[in-house]
Amino acid sequence: MKKICIVGNPNSGKSTLFNLLTSSQTRVGNWSGVTVEAHSKSVVIDNKGFEFFDLPGAYSLREGTTLDEKETTNFLLHTKYDAILNLIDITSLERSLNLTLQLLELGRPVVLILNKLDLVQSRQALVLKSRLASLLNCPVLVISAKKKGSLGKLGQFLSALDLSQPWNNRKFLDFYPADLIKIFEQEETTFYEFLKKIKSAEEELSVWLTKQQLIDKHGPDLDLFLIELRYEAVKKVLSALHTQIVRKPNKSDFIDKFLLNKFIGLPFFLLMMYLMFYFSIEVGGTLREPFEDIAEKMFVYTPLALLGKLGMENQLFTTLIYGIGNGIKTVAEFIPLIACLYFFISALEESGYLARATFVMNRFLKKLGLEGKSLIPLIIGFGCNVPAIMSSRIIKNKANRLAVILATPFMSCSARLTVFLILGSIFFKDHVNDIIFLLYLIGMVFGIISILVVRKFNFNQKANNFLIEVPDYQLPKISTVLHKTWHKTKDFVLGAGQTIIMVCFVVQLMNSFSLQGFIKDNKQDSILVIIGKSITPILKPMGITEENWPASVGIVTGLLAKEVIIGTLNSLYMTNSDIPKQGIIDFATDNEVLKDQAINQIHNLFHTNLSAFCYMVFILLYFPCFSVFASIQKELSLLWAVISTLWSTIIAYTCAVFLYQLGTYAVYDKISILPMIVSISLSILIFFTLVININRETKDAV
Repeated sequence: MKKICIVGNPNSGKSTLFNLLTSSQTRVGNWSGVTVEAHSKSVVIDNKGFEFFDLPGAYSLREGTTLDEKETTNFLLHTKYDAILNLIDITSLERSLNLTLQLLELGRPVVLILNKLDLVQSRQALVLKSRLASLLNCPVLVISAKKKGSLGKLGQFLSALDLSQPWNNRKFLDFYPADLIKIFEQEETTFYEFLKKIKSAEEELSVWLTKQQLIDKHGPDLDLFLIELRYEAVKKVLSALHTQIVRKPNKSDFIDKFLLNKFIGLPFFLLMMYLMFYFSIEVGGTLREPFEDIAEKMFVYTPLALLGKLGMENQLFTTLIYGIGNGIKTVAEFIPLIACLYFFISALEESGYLARATFVMNRFLKKLGLEGKSLIPLIIGFGCNVPAIMSSRIIKNKANRLAVILATPFMSCSARLTVFLILGSIFFKDHVNDIIFLLYLIGMVFGIISILVVRKFNFNQKANNFLIEVPDYQLPKISTVLHKTWHKTKDFVLGAGQTIIMVCFVVQLMNSFSLQGFIKDNKQDSILVIIGKSITPILKPMGITEENWPASVGIVTGLLAKEVIIGTLNSLYMTNSDIPKQGIIDFATDNEVLKDQAINQIHNLFHTNLSAFCYMVFILLYFPCFSVFASIQKELSLLWAVISTLWSTIIAYTCAVFLYQLGTYAVYDKISILPMIVSISLSILIFFTLVININRETKDAV
């Protein structure tokens, strides 16, 4: 079986080609769908076995740059394979050929695939194919990876390749300086390793002599010489091709004149973000109730009714049903909200607009010291913070990457959206959309503050030039959008669902047991009440009173995942202690009584809309979840995961306390100074801890 690596620039179409060859569903693009790890799949073409590896997009082979380029470089240098399938964007030859020359320097078989034939004149592409094959002595094929008709052509081309013969192609060296090639011919290594050896600090005699010769000829700055080396070689290749590729004018160029306009671009982007929230809230919120009702009847009411008919309506079974049933019901509530959010993001992604949004925001982000592509993880954070943090790997500058990772937890994920929607519909019924949009803006503001802190106190870094490839606009295929939505929602629900059900069951169990054993009557002795009451005094300055201990427990269980907060509140505000005297069966069939009781209880315990809003602000800003903690630890370190946790939680507490105290003062002319002093002191402490560690983390950044 031949092992083939697919390598190319970001958005050159390599993942599309991989999917075409393998009938796979690897996500495509250099924004949220960026390939950050190698994917592989084995297929049979014309009775020959191939294993294809889809490597992350790279502009160059350097081990110390972005994580995706590092992944590709390490794979190509340290893994066994038979050939490299270099996918070249025919509309961006200069940038693509820089990587091509580096691949040829590895001394491994390289096959060139010129992609995006549909964007240029066919005659020009065929002339380019012939001349490029002659100049670089490589097999060359011209295709359009988006068209399934290319599969047969590609299959015939690959099956005809003879990879059994030794590869000794040095034709590309014709484009490098003759004096350098003369020195290289005395070495027994690849040209890539030869250049790497020159750049290193090794003091072998041959290396020292080589350096001296190059310094005498090209000056003392060898690093600059080696960087310019390939760019000069690329220019020579382009000059020798004698072919000017002219891209066909298309609708994307026309649309970009308007949507990327400095006056229209930003308002249109903000409109898209608002529509995303509006669509998720209005459509998802409308569908939430039917999902909730069906799940409640299937997994709570029906089992309870069955228990009654069987004469088994004891407290142990009832607790079990309420715990697991409410967990499943909570998961079901999330499905329409999350699906609508992912549907909208997938549609923007498929249309080609999501990548362009980075251009629109580049001017603003540049003022923060960031590059345009930093927006991508922040947008993904509205869906889920975990993949957002993972996608920060596309950011080359380490300081920028740190800033984005610290800001990401403040981007309100879809799990928090469900909490805001349910509480907002209770306390701000006529202004739910406005309140939720305000919460999202608050999160963005603190995200920007986090970015400013990192950039302000990092003295070693400057913002990199902004570079990102954008796909052409296209009408999103409903099948593709639904496919992405289905998989994202399924992964989210199945991944979070187990945690939600487990937590809801544990919460119900803890609410049914005291330190002495099973509770029959007095729920105030339960373990859950003890935990809630023990932390409620700390939350009192932000409006959580002692009798509202379920809200405190929701904050604790929310550490596992924000999805379980509503499940916790369901389990506590709607416990089996509220069952009327008429029995389980009658209670189980009376859906409206249950809802009215829950809403009235929540209204009574929060006392004011201000306390409910401050609670929502705290949920927005504090520690996101353990999954995010683990992701930050993986991408940065345990220290930074802890700092991020403390940073977001103390900001959440300070903000909620200030809002409540100032709001109380405005209405009742009362204010508590001590909690405000404490929260400010904690904020200053974590601020200086953050500043001290910024340069330590970024001093070796690329």
